[in-house]
Amino acid sequence: MGREPSSLLLLLSTLLFGASCTVSTTRRQPIPEENEPANRGGSRTAIRYDHANDSPEISRSSGNAGGVVVLWPRILPRTEDPKILDLANKVQARLERIAKKSTSDVDRRPSPERVCPKGEGCKATSLGAVIAVKDKGCAVVATVGPAGVQPVKLVPLAATVKLDKDTSPFREPPENLVVVQEFVPCDKLIADLDSNVTLEGEEAASKAVEAAKSTAP
Repeated sequence: MGREPSSLLLLLSTLLFGASCTVSTTRRQPIPEENEPANRGGSRTAIRYDHANDSPEISRSSGNAGGVVVLWPRILPRTEDPKILDLANKVQARLERIAKKSTSDVDRRPSPERVCPKGEGCKATSLGAVIAVKDKGCAVVATVGPAGVQPVKLVPLAATVKLDKDTSPFREPPENLVVVQEFVPCDKLIADLDSNVTLEGEEAASKAVEAAKSTAP
C-alpha cells in the first residue's frame, strides 16, 4: 500500500509529458509572401512585349539611327522551293555587302522579316529586294528606304526591268511598279552571286543607300 502514491505520481508525470510533446498534423495557412503576385484586377501578372502580335514578316528590329537594316527579300510568287530560298539568301548576303560599304552597323534580319514596322518605320535605313520568278527566269529589284515612313527607292539589280515609278510609298507593295522585260536565268544569277560577280545595279544601289542615310531625320 505504501507504493501506491508513487505509482500514481509516475502515471500523472507520463500523461503530462506526452501531452506536451504532441505534434500537430494540421496544415498551416500560407503566409502572404508565398502567394503568387496578382494585379489589381485579380489576374496573375505577366511581362508584355512591344510588337508581340505583329505578323511574322514585320522586322523585330528597327535598327539603329545611322545604320542599315537588311530585310529578307520579297519573293514573287511565294514559294517554298529550296532553290529559290537559297537564291533569296544569297541576294540578301549581297545586300548586306552593299550596306557595309556605307556603315559597319548592319542588322541582317532572318526570314520572313521583310518589312519595317508600320507605325514608325525603321530607325535605320532599310535595304531589301523583290525577287520575281517565272519558270526558270529571275529578276531582282533592290528597295532602299530612309529611316521612318518615307517612300522607298527602287533600284533594278538583275534582269531587264522597267519601273513605272522609281519610288514606292512606305509599306506599299513595290512589285506593283515593276515590269520585267527580260528575265535572267536563275541558275546564272546564282552562279554569279557565288562567284562574287558584281551585279549590274549594285553601284546604283550603293548610291541609293548613301542618299537614304543623308535624309535621315
